[in-house]
Amino acid sequence: MANFITLIVVVAMIYLIMNVISRKKRELEEKESRQRDQFLQDTQTLLKSETLPKNRVISVEKIPDKTYRSFVSEYFTSDGYSLSESAKQTGIDFLGIKTKELIMIRCDNDPKEVLEKDIKIFIADCAVYIEKNPMLSNRHIQRIYVAPRPLSDPIVLNFIHSNPQSIRFISLRMANS
Repeated sequence: MANFITLIVVVAMIYLIMNVISRKKRELEEKESRQRDQFLQDTQTLLKSETLPKNRVISVEKIPDKTYRSFVSEYFTSDGYSLSESAKQTGIDFLGIKTKELIMIRCDNDPKEVLEKDIKIFIADCAVYIEKNPMLSNRHIQRIYVAPRPLSDPIVLNFIHSNPQSIRFISLRMANS
């Protein structure tokens, strides 16, 4: 009788172990599938030709910040994004959503040159914002730094070209009114 009970206990344990192993296998396969889909999506994004705006003429003096921000807002709204202004203290001026995309935009209207430090601070601000709002992390996220002048600092250009998944720089220029 004791051997029969021992046999039942051993069979039950083997059954439970097999269940746990098969469940873990399914979870691993689902995780691999999600990672594969994310990899394919990221690869397609990289291969997709980046449509940058055509440079327009700009005056030498600084554009009023409100005018420039509304110009940037209109540009991305016309591209199909629904924008909302972000809290100023986050370092992100606009958040834009379009289907499964989230764009985080920084409008820099300063006449001085953009520094690598400015770009890195913006990336860090975006990371903190996403960490505080985990519901946004399931979207394809783009960080876009917009300024009315092209970049000329080779260090900043090298940083942006070396990190295309982290940041996009767009030189959006307004025409003289």
